[in-house]
Amino acid sequence: MFFPALILLVTLFAGSPHKGRSADISPEISRHRSVNLSRVDSINVLLFHEQTPDSVELWSWNGQLTVMAKSGKSIKIRPGQPAVRIYRMGRDVICESGLNRLVTNRLTIKAPPDTLIRIKAAGYPYRYYRGSVKITASGMARALHIVNKTGLEDYVGSVVGSEMDFRNIEALKVQAVIARTYALWHLSVTAGTGYDVSDNTQNQIYKGDLIMKPYCRQVALATRGEIITWSHRLILAAYSSTCGGQTASNQTVWGGKAIPYLKPVKDNGACADSPHYRWTFRISRDSLLGALHHALRGPVRDIAGLDTSQYGRITYVHLEISPEQHRTIKGTLFRKILLDQFGERSLESNWYSLQKENNMYIFHGRGMGHGVGLCQWGARGLALSGWNYRDILRFYYTGVKIEELDHIKGKYLPLAY
Repeated sequence: MFFPALILLVTLFAGSPHKGRSADISPEISRHRSVNLSRVDSINVLLFHEQTPDSVELWSWNGQLTVMAKSGKSIKIRPGQPAVRIYRMGRDVICESGLNRLVTNRLTIKAPPDTLIRIKAAGYPYRYYRGSVKITASGMARALHIVNKTGLEDYVGSVVGSEMDFRNIEALKVQAVIARTYALWHLSVTAGTGYDVSDNTQNQIYKGDLIMKPYCRQVALATRGEIITWSHRLILAAYSSTCGGQTASNQTVWGGKAIPYLKPVKDNGACADSPHYRWTFRISRDSLLGALHHALRGPVRDIAGLDTSQYGRITYVHLEISPEQHRTIKGTLFRKILLDQFGERSLESNWYSLQKENNMYIFHGRGMGHGVGLCQWGARGLALSGWNYRDILRFYYTGVKIEELDHIKGKYLPLAY
């Protein structure tokens, strides 16, 4: 992929326990080169992106809600009332509350300030959202398209608690600043989609208002408006769970030109407490070669070799197709194939060695995620040793500044890439 401009898209998954980043971030080309600062007070989040539901249940948690159809007809929902059912029928969205029924192609749920919208979708726990929720018929058969419009700082507070289980305040402040920076970067590439970010690891994990973690919202407010810039431009705030002792450059992992603030950094064991600091994955030869055969649509006889970067991360994997034929694929593709087929605890990162033993492939690895940018477990380790959040950010992102949105002049903030 190219790096003239970027959008953070999560393509790979990580594991549990969920403490720190649970996803990989990989680049794609951005269509725009700046963020419109006039629209950064709120953000539109696509909900239930991984499991697009065809129906949801809705309650008022602590105040009156208004469910409004496109025509202007509405239903009031008060605390203590039974659940309101919202589902799709053809191209219409149906809302049923007792004997009341709305039929429309666009449904909007509005909540007053500090009133929470309680939603339940099959396969998910109860979730609570601030702001408003818009529901339309998705382009997918039977699915609902559900978007929550909420304040930027409310969003950041949720991401902090959804992405990190740490209680260290400085580490949580680190997450708040990178979550905000990431969200604003993403505003520049989502025009026309109806939302700015999704609620899962494709972007950042967002579980709505975390009523059991009020300190996460407090951390967002304590860092209100703070973003990371390089040369007065908004950075690509890449981050992953565990770097394994050394972060990676964007060039090593994704190719393209080197981005000056995403240089390799040794963390001197700051992330050593992570359960993913060192790992081993074993798999039978038949299972692995079968997965490669399926993904690459052709037989694979063996893994012939690995190419590594200067710091040991896998850049290319050489496959033996036959005694006379070999094929080389990118290390990122090889890892994605294994994660798709064998789950999040297979190749946890792109930093590993390979051992062949009888009919087994044994991978010995370091860290979790792509390793570019900030290491969440490293941020925790540095915070525990007395570092403040600003110093941690400047440690992982080379040559950056922490700026406040209110102090930035002009309507547009350029992207740094």
